[in-house]
Amino acid sequence: MAPENNVARKGKKPLVIGSVIALVVGLAGGTGLGLAVADPTDSKQYIEQSELLQATETELVEVKGNIDEREANVKTRGEELDVRSGELDSRSSDLDKREKSVEAESAAVLEREKTVGLVEEEQKAKSIGDGVYTVGTDIEPGTYRAKEEVETNCFWGITKDGTNGENYIAAGNPLGGRPTVVVKKGQVLHLSYCGTFVRQ
Repeated sequence: MAPENNVARKGKKPLVIGSVIALVVGLAGGTGLGLAVADPTDSKQYIEQSELLQATETELVEVKGNIDEREANVKTRGEELDVRSGELDSRSSDLDKREKSVEAESAAVLEREKTVGLVEEEQKAKSIGDGVYTVGTDIEPGTYRAKEEVETNCFWGITKDGTNGENYIAAGNPLGGRPTVVVKKGQVLHLSYCGTFVRQ
């Protein structure tokens, strides 16, 4: 009975070894197949994500370039604004100086106008036109001269007060120029078509 068991054991041994080998080969092949399928770099999603990442990185580089360019433009414009600001400050300073100069000139003009006005008022007070004037009452004694050249029909005469225009002490009928007349207190001056005379 023992020999039969040995034969049976001998027949089963190659079968077990073959099964083990087949199992090992199968596991090895399955593992290799599993590893081939599980490789993420070969998947469609991985490739799409890689392409999307590359596109994003490219876009990021472009955006960074645009930002750098804009920062450079902003810096350049800032420098230009600084230069323009300096120019405006200089112009403002020049305008201030001009305003002060204009104010000084205006004050000088006003002073001159005031002086001229006073002179004109003084001349007006000393001026007489056509008419009859008693010296010492109507006008001051002194020398009177025509303000402008007289016409040819100008007549002037000096009489003694109280003679009703008769007995001329002096008279003149100039044909032009600016005649001068000297009158004293108590005399009467007659002016006709001679324009304005001004006491000197």
